[in-house]
Amino acid sequence: MPKGTIDKDDLSWVRRVAYCKDVWRTTPFRSDVRANAGLDPVGSQREAVLLSGFMMHMAATVPDRGGKGHSKPQTALDIALAIKRILKRLGAPLGILPEVQATFKGLVKQYIALRGHEVLQPERKKPLTGATLKSILYLPNGVKIGRRTLDWEDPFFVVFKVVLCTGLSKGMRLASA
Repeated sequence: MPKGTIDKDDLSWVRRVAYCKDVWRTTPFRSDVRANAGLDPVGSQREAVLLSGFMMHMAATVPDRGGKGHSKPQTALDIALAIKRILKRLGAPLGILPEVQATFKGLVKQYIALRGHEVLQPERKKPLTGATLKSILYLPNGVKIGRRTLDWEDPFFVVFKVVLCTGLSKGMRLASA
């Protein structure tokens, strides 16, 4: 498993341990395989309540990337999915139960109601268009660009022009638009 995934899993497990200890006063490793798989209705309901509550707790306590507000609902789901991966590695696979999915949908609706749907849309760069390329290529020599001065005869800027033109012809940044 990639190191980044293991690091995320480790942080998620630390959060689960704290949640189980502080909120439910229970063990974070729940080895009831029948309950985890959804085969035991009572045990399955218990696991669904535990994981749904954990997701809601993560949604309310994990800060966003800027550290100013609450993270997006997807972050809480990702943390819950990390717990699912960990439990699978420990031999107690956990199915994502319908109640957990419903909790995620509820978190999304609540997040949209508070912040608007625009905040859930990914931030993407605008595609490089012919008009943008044209405005760049028509810049006159002598314009200061960072620490360099534009000179279209300089090998650096010749290569820069080739990269821009090739990028436009190949749809550079178009897929992320």
